[in-house]
Amino acid sequence: MSARVPGGSWRSRSLAGWLFADLMAAFVLIALGTQVVPPLLDQPEAVAATPSAAPATRSPSPSPTAARTRPAGMLREYVRIELRDTSSAESIRRTIAAHKPRVLGRRAGMVLTFGRGGPGVGEAIARGVNEKLPRVDRRLFGDAVFRDFNTTGGITNIEIYFYPT
Repeated sequence: MSARVPGGSWRSRSLAGWLFADLMAAFVLIALGTQVVPPLLDQPEAVAATPSAAPATRSPSPSPTAARTRPAGMLREYVRIELRDTSSAESIRRTIAAHKPRVLGRRAGMVLTFGRGGPGVGEAIARGVNEKLPRVDRRLFGDAVFRDFNTTGGITNIEIYFYPT
């Protein structure tokens, strides 16, 4: 007769170890299988030079056309603008025009808007500002992503994150 080992027999502990290892392997496979691969940037098509069996007269090859490429990411630095008057697109346009040297010729990738007034009210104000921003400057805010937040402070503000130029 064998002596009992505290915590169960060696067989049950061995089985528990293998079960643990199998579960970890399954979790790794699930984690790897659920990863989303980011899309590749659009690359211009290269024109491949192919030898031809044609006589010495060659027709000019077509020139490659540049494909439209997406930005590679956003810059970490942002521009913060305080909006004291959010009642109209024109008042927001005037405020942003005062910051023109910081935003001129750039494209916003993401805009975080913090509306004054706390939960509910602040988010509604932020949503209203975000709906007006594309009308304020189509080139700056045209394809940006907007997020609505609230703040308990007294001034609505926006944080603009730009694409690299």
